[in-house]
Amino acid sequence: MAISPDPSIPNISEAPSHCYHCGNDCGSTHIWQDSHRFCCDSCKSIYLLLSQHQMGNYYSIESFPGTKQEKRSETDYGYLDHPQIRDQILDFQDEYSAQLTLRLPDIHCSSCIWLLEHLHQLHPGVKSVRVQFLRKEARILFSPEALPLRELVELLDRIGYPPEIQLSQTQKPASKKRSPLILQLAVAGFCFGNIMLLSFPEYLGLSLEEESFRSFFGFLNIILAIPVLAYSARPFFESAFRGLREQFLNIDLPISLGILTLFSRSVFEITTGIGSGYMDSLAALVFFLLIGRWVQQRTFETLSFERDYAAYFPISALRIGESGEQHVPITDLQSGDRILLRNEALIPADATLLSESASFDYSFVTGESRLVERQVGDKLYAGGRLMGQAVEIQLSSSVSQSYLTSLWNHDAFQSTSKQAKLQSWVDQISRKFTITILSIAGISGLIWWLLDGWGMAAQVATSVLIVACPCALALATPVIMGWAQHYLGKRGLFTKNLNAVEQMAQLDHLVFDKTGTLTHRQDAGSLTLMGELDSVQSEWVASLARNSQHPISMAIYQQLHQSGSLRPVEDFEEMTGTGIQGTVDGHAIKIAKRASTSEAGIAAATTGIWIDDELVAEAQWESNHRPGVDNMLQTLSETYELSLISGDQNQSETKWKSLFPQQSDLAFNQSPSSKLAYIQSLQASGKKVLMMGDGLNDAGALQASDVGIALSEHLSGFSPACDAILSADQIGHFPNMLKLSQWAFRGVKVGFLISLAYNLIGLTIAVQGLLSPVIAAILMPVSSLSVVLFGWGYMRLATLKTDNQRTSLS
Repeated sequence: MAISPDPSIPNISEAPSHCYHCGNDCGSTHIWQDSHRFCCDSCKSIYLLLSQHQMGNYYSIESFPGTKQEKRSETDYGYLDHPQIRDQILDFQDEYSAQLTLRLPDIHCSSCIWLLEHLHQLHPGVKSVRVQFLRKEARILFSPEALPLRELVELLDRIGYPPEIQLSQTQKPASKKRSPLILQLAVAGFCFGNIMLLSFPEYLGLSLEEESFRSFFGFLNIILAIPVLAYSARPFFESAFRGLREQFLNIDLPISLGILTLFSRSVFEITTGIGSGYMDSLAALVFFLLIGRWVQQRTFETLSFERDYAAYFPISALRIGESGEQHVPITDLQSGDRILLRNEALIPADATLLSESASFDYSFVTGESRLVERQVGDKLYAGGRLMGQAVEIQLSSSVSQSYLTSLWNHDAFQSTSKQAKLQSWVDQISRKFTITILSIAGISGLIWWLLDGWGMAAQVATSVLIVACPCALALATPVIMGWAQHYLGKRGLFTKNLNAVEQMAQLDHLVFDKTGTLTHRQDAGSLTLMGELDSVQSEWVASLARNSQHPISMAIYQQLHQSGSLRPVEDFEEMTGTGIQGTVDGHAIKIAKRASTSEAGIAAATTGIWIDDELVAEAQWESNHRPGVDNMLQTLSETYELSLISGDQNQSETKWKSLFPQQSDLAFNQSPSSKLAYIQSLQASGKKVLMMGDGLNDAGALQASDVGIALSEHLSGFSPACDAILSADQIGHFPNMLKLSQWAFRGVKVGFLISLAYNLIGLTIAVQGLLSPVIAAILMPVSSLSVVLFGWGYMRLATLKTDNQRTSLS
């Protein structure tokens, strides 16, 4: 017996035949390291790299997690050193950080996710990695100074995840590869058909002369069933094993037990000669289970398409043209357009800075709140938020709304408390359901074993394990809530995710901001300036007001602005919830709330205008409420408690008391912190709270509320703090939108009851021994399809009813 010269290497005759890294057959290759065998030096080098950085857990999460490596030349990624190519690939870059999204087609298991998301252990230049498993993409934030782009890509290649980089069209989605599910379904169908063919003599009855063929056909059926068990049924076994490893009983566990039971019983009968087995039933079972999984996969793909609301995302921009400044939807923006950004406005696409200098906050992109200084001519990346005085930029690319939507869903701005409230109840039910089914299968199998022997016990237990499946329950939420989200988006309410729709269904207290939410953002006709401003002073004040998105600032700008009279503003500052200030032509200009209402010669008002610390005028501005607001409040008061919290003073309190119910809270002169405190006090008393604001001074309250809705009109309501964005002209139909979310949540519950009724009926029949495993496998996708059809029909009726109510309101 040949012994390896190295005592650390196992006996070759007993050595593993598969590579420890990728699982490929090592053949005659004998490459060893730490008693592990590898098929090539590349796999061994990856193992050494991970071991040196204490990342051996990569191999304990999955067996053979890696992929076989191909040798690459050191200059393969040399083109990434070119600045233009680098700029084309990166999503964002400054002197501290860079971010890009790469497609990594070799991502295939949980070990891949673990390794990539711990990439910082291999190189400190990597700040974070977020993997999108289904899309096989990774969003990587790194330090370009510590780790240049080329070295990052080479590192990914070296550990087995070479990226697909399309230089010609970086925005073009990667081509979809054929799903292994289709091939698994094809193998199961092929084997099922041939096993059925070989079983025909058994079905028709064998004569004594032909009895010798029974064993021959039986062994052929075993051979045909092995690919079904080893390949086609593999997704169920893998899912069940992962669940057990994570101490979670998922629905694939009883399915896997049923498949193994049926195969073991059939092999026993065929090899002992006591029967012909049930390999036809096994192949049919896996075939129909895969059909059900395929139907479910296709359903989710369809829902994902319907939830793609980026095409009508309500963000507008202020485009500068020959006729002046004009608000346009971002869908109308083209490369080369000049647009004006006001303080806290978002850059909608990659651009070039035309103004002298500016500061931007890229926390939308990186999750890190840090100001980045830019000078005239510098490149600006989409997703940055201007912090300071207004600037002009020129777009260098078209707007990618799908990219902006991904920023809205950035992990850094997700509230785990909001996500956990309703998402877990289906998981909890499914887990308890699985434990119950395993118990029923075991008890019924034991009873039938005592009554009728092992054969009937196996059939009953297998049928119970297969027929009782919460797949229909799992489909109810995405089908119904997905339809509701799709409908709401087409009617002007754009929710961040399905959880926001669910949260809307359980509200009992609605809180509204006033200025810019229930009233118009901009209504110059209602602005009254008291005090004397000469033409030069008007130019100073208008120049300062132009930099702010606040409705009062915009109204002052519209009234005082004269074509071509704007002056540069220095030291601009916007004091959240208070006002704005800056220096124009060497004079300190301030537009802010009045600190006192008793200053000599000036009547009490909301907003004061100071020049060089002297109060020279004040603005009384009260916009009319939006059309439909009075009917909306009256309708909502029948179901919800309502409150109004406003940063303005209470000179219009009488008007708003007439619009709100008598018992409603109306609070004026509220700061952003006091708005937040009010929301938290309601939640402390057990209320489920919705906050609707304009997204400017309400970020804290929007974030803290159970559902935060930002209104969008001429400004970008795009805010990480909100769960939904409502188009301002649709506010009158908001009660119907809430009603639809309630119908959707009730529909989820009805879908659950349908699934429960199906399982109770199926279990009742199965435990009596009246249901074969094949029929159970056919009924499983039928039950899922029935819930899909119910969800579609139910929400179709609900949306038709909502449309009728919208028509009557109009």
